[in-house]
Amino acid sequence: MEVMRNLVVLNTSNNSFTGHIPPSLCLSPSLAILDLCYNQLSGCLLHLVIAPRSECSKVGHNNLSGTLPVELFHATSLEHLSFPNNGLQGELDGASIVKLSNLVTLDLRENKFSGKIPRSIGQLKRLEELYLGNNNMSGELPSTLSNCTHLMVIDLKINNLSGELGTVNFSTLQNLTRLDVLRNNFSGIVPENIYSCSNLIALRVSLNHFHGEISPRIGNLHLSLARNPFTNITKAFHVFNSFRNITTLIITENFVNEIMPQDETLDGFQNLQFLNMADSSLTGRLPVWLSKLRKLKVLKLSNNRLTGPMPGWINSLHSLFYLGVSNNSFTGHIPIALMEVPMLKDNTSAYLVPGHVELPLFWRNISRQYHFLTAFPMLLNLSLNNFTGVIPPKIGQLKVLSELDFSSNKLYGVVPLSVCNLTKLEVLDLSNNHLRGVIPAALESLHFLSAFNISNNDLEGSVPTGGQLSTFPNSSFDGNPKLCGTMLIHQCSSAEVYHVNIISAKQPSVKLSWLWPGGGGKHRRDNSGQRWRREMLAEVILSLFSHGRAFTTTVDGRIPGATGAPKIPGAFQPLDLRSDGRGESSRFYLENTPRNLVLQIGSSASVDNRWISDPMAEKLLEHLNLGAPVAPDIFPTVNSPVWAITHKSWLGVADRPGRRTVNHTPTFSSLLCR
Repeated sequence: MEVMRNLVVLNTSNNSFTGHIPPSLCLSPSLAILDLCYNQLSGCLLHLVIAPRSECSKVGHNNLSGTLPVELFHATSLEHLSFPNNGLQGELDGASIVKLSNLVTLDLRENKFSGKIPRSIGQLKRLEELYLGNNNMSGELPSTLSNCTHLMVIDLKINNLSGELGTVNFSTLQNLTRLDVLRNNFSGIVPENIYSCSNLIALRVSLNHFHGEISPRIGNLHLSLARNPFTNITKAFHVFNSFRNITTLIITENFVNEIMPQDETLDGFQNLQFLNMADSSLTGRLPVWLSKLRKLKVLKLSNNRLTGPMPGWINSLHSLFYLGVSNNSFTGHIPIALMEVPMLKDNTSAYLVPGHVELPLFWRNISRQYHFLTAFPMLLNLSLNNFTGVIPPKIGQLKVLSELDFSSNKLYGVVPLSVCNLTKLEVLDLSNNHLRGVIPAALESLHFLSAFNISNNDLEGSVPTGGQLSTFPNSSFDGNPKLCGTMLIHQCSSAEVYHVNIISAKQPSVKLSWLWPGGGGKHRRDNSGQRWRREMLAEVILSLFSHGRAFTTTVDGRIPGATGAPKIPGAFQPLDLRSDGRGESSRFYLENTPRNLVLQIGSSASVDNRWISDPMAEKLLEHLNLGAPVAPDIFPTVNSPVWAITHKSWLGVADRPGRRTVNHTPTFSSLLCR
């Protein structure tokens, strides 16, 4: 490669270059800035020759290995040395590093460096940013670090450093804005002189062995105290209460077995956006002061022992889009108020202002880190509690949810069709409940599902095979012996196949198109050659909802000569018929029924069919004052209550004269969604 002697800046970052760094790359005597970051370069740094006048050398986020070359430390003009996220190793040589007396930034994080932080680092008087996190460094902090009075950032997270922080006199570091010692082996107390750093806005001491109580001097920080045995949570929160500008508070695995502060005088935290109090075995109920956190976006309270119902004020948290309360002892129904949380319904840009997080937030055992709160998933996790009742049909309003987990509760009823509105769902877990009925085929429309679990319920019918549903393992459906499907041991018979297509779903109406293949009577031609002979609607489908809802369906059935709708007591049911006798739609709303049942006219069958009733059906219809024959003027041969329920097959309950053709007759008791 020909040397370009007048080259001052060489920037090849954010490409896909591979192979070794050619030695001739840096031979230009004028080269001051070299940036090779974010490529796929490999090999050792021995090939990297730093130009004598170099001021900035960046080769981070590649696949480089080996140790830091001796030649590197001859570049005494170097101000920014940045080699993060490679495979570099070895110890930092104190005698060599002190030669770089002009260093402003030293960034060696996310490598494999080991050994101690050299004492000579205190001679780097211009140093402002020190990044040594995510390595294998050990030993105590050198007290000479106090001499780096221009330091603004100290990032030592995820190492094996030990001893006490008090070895460093932090009172000399008045420019310090961020101190991160996450996941080391530091012990003792958090030294008071840290709080004298007047510009400090972010402090993370999580996953160490600090003890004691929280100092009132802790100030307005982005604060993470997680996984240290701090005590006296009530006093701590009264300290935090004075921090009007605090935006991030992480205190997981602290205050173990203490009571959640209930003091209603706690009215600070006006700017709090991220609150994590998980993994502490806290007891008590959700305190009312949480309802005042109008800017709160992320609330994580999982793995505690909190009790009581989910409070109705939850929808007052207008900015909340992440609610994780799994593994507690909450009881009662899932409140409708939870379906009204604004940010889970519509995350418009007016609400989501991307704010940079001073401390990258780690999640899921430090396997992920987030630099923006808005990068967190839209999540609702109520799993491993004692919630009862049905899944609210209004769940479909939370259209921006990406993760929904109601598993391991005591929920019953059906999987509401409105779940199909959650088209951004990536995770859906309803396992280990008491859900009944069928798996709505419309779940096939959830094209982003990557995790799905509905195991250990009481579901039945065929498992829909469209969309993502065909990609999940058997374990996603285990514990539902009445389910059948191609991916299960229990294969479906022709009687168990059904299909339901969602046209659209919106409140208060849900538009559906029903296709019922197989079963039923045969079509006949009359004397005039018409294919359908006195065709009519001959099934009534019962769908159970927790609240009355208008329910609109598209009905595909010919009714020649029909002039009006069937009269169903207690229901409002206009049925629009075109001149050719085809039913367009029917809308029902039962106003005074004990269980707010919605009756939907369903599929068609020949007038010659004779309907068979079930004792339980008659009993229920009688209880609803619907025990009389339905629409005898349109169903002239019906002499018993007509019934059916949304089911996995065409309900072939026809008894034809002279030949019994009742081929698929499920009992009402096995189909009714309780």
